[in-house]
Amino acid sequence: MAILILNRNLHSFTPYEQWLDSKELVMLTSSDSHDSFLHVNDRYEYIESFNRFGANGNVERRAMELHSHYRFSAIIAVAEYDLIRAAELRETLGIEGQNLKSATAYRNKCIMKQIVKESGVTVPVFERVRTNMDLIQFASKHSLPLVVKVVDGSGAEGVSIIRDHADLIERLQKGFQGEWIVEEYVPGVVYHVDGLYQDGRILFSWPSVYINDCLAYTDGNPSGSYILEADNTLVPRLQQVVQQSIDALPSPRIMAFHAEIFHTPNDELVFCEIASRVGGSKIGDMIYSAFDFNLMESWLRLQCQLNLNTSVPDKPVNIVGNVLVHPKKGMFIRAPKVQIPFKAIEYEILAEPGQSFDYGNHCNDCLASFVIEGDSEEDTRLKLQECVEWFTSNMVWDSSLFF
Repeated sequence: MAILILNRNLHSFTPYEQWLDSKELVMLTSSDSHDSFLHVNDRYEYIESFNRFGANGNVERRAMELHSHYRFSAIIAVAEYDLIRAAELRETLGIEGQNLKSATAYRNKCIMKQIVKESGVTVPVFERVRTNMDLIQFASKHSLPLVVKVVDGSGAEGVSIIRDHADLIERLQKGFQGEWIVEEYVPGVVYHVDGLYQDGRILFSWPSVYINDCLAYTDGNPSGSYILEADNTLVPRLQQVVQQSIDALPSPRIMAFHAEIFHTPNDELVFCEIASRVGGSKIGDMIYSAFDFNLMESWLRLQCQLNLNTSVPDKPVNIVGNVLVHPKKGMFIRAPKVQIPFKAIEYEILAEPGQSFDYGNHCNDCLASFVIEGDSEEDTRLKLQECVEWFTSNMVWDSSLFF
């Protein structure tokens, strides 16, 4: 029996054949990712690519046709936008794994927050938004600022902060299509907790703190996070919020998770949201460097009934952080030619010479990324700041295209 992989990542991000080397692998992948797997094509039983992968219903059609031949024992999907389709396929084909009820609860922020709220965890006051009137009525009952976002969005997609009456007018002018959520704005610092869950027990869980808010990219400010030290008093408190939330939600038997939690100025922890996947951007790389533990690989191996390749850590070996350098208005000419004045675990240039930007339209619009190690939380934060300052002051940038 084979494993079906629904993939939209490059091979460098998800080398499935290395992690699942004892399994027969069948992959349905996006056309954009296909070529990155050509050099390991012989390690897969079958690979087929699709244009418009996210919306293309032929992915599901082919999965069902191929199942009659390969008799899949598991279906793997690591991208947020493939979790629902993977759950639908599992239910249709009778394959074990996250079902539709569970995937929906972890994707739909209204359903998620209602369940978590009923368990006793503090969540922002929120309501579902389908029409302009829904937002108008919520704004009339609650003080500004408010936050509006797509109910099943990812990576800060569609998020807007309504700080004043002018922002409200501007947001209403755009109108609403589909399903959205509006909630109170929660002041404070945002933390994320990443981990691995199996059979009712959290195997691994550790918090990190974001260096800016989720909309930093819209102003050209850096985004990223760093691991908390083991003696930080927030560690067990954040872990407890996540434990209570997962216990309340219809969680699958095996799950990676990425949760976000507010820490308010009056020392209250407020649940933001949780996803049943590994955190995006450089979070997986950061966790690997801090714990010597590959969260993505471990999640996939457990789903495929394989033993973990390593022991599960209970605290970080190193304090590690990551940062993304986001664009402002202008054209990226080239990266710095001068040598980096500090040691980086990972430094990656993500923009092409001659590429134009009007700030970032998505949190993944980046000029460069860094993963670095520090001696403490504060040292790591300062080094991340140094990375951004070095890159932005030494790159060549042309802002003359915009006035």
